[in-house]
Amino acid sequence: MRINTAKRIGLFLIGSEDRDNIIVYDERIGKIPYSYTQANTDYDIPTDPEPIRIECNVTFVLTLHKIGYITLWEHTEDDYQSVERIMDRDKVIEETLVSFKEKIQRMPLCKRL
Repeated sequence: MRINTAKRIGLFLIGSEDRDNIIVYDERIGKIPYSYTQANTDYDIPTDPEPIRIECNVTFVLTLHKIGYITLWEHTEDDYQSVERIMDRDKVIEETLVSFKEKIQRMPLCKRL
């Protein structure tokens, strides 16, 4: 479900905001193309990519927040605060990816960051 949703969000952002550096990415596989049916499927990773990570729910939601597609709020003691004020998103994403980097499955056609 995350792959299909990430592809739809990525295509929406590419089409509506002209952001051609959005990629769907899984640490175990690499870049996932938007379509496997094109004659020349593009596995190349653009300069300064903005990945939508799909390894797990945590990385998926945090990268959607990072690219500005969604807004996340955390309930603190008596108020709501933006997640970017409470935690370091990049650090949480990297800590979550540690277990996925240990179990790398390389697919021959996909490129890795």
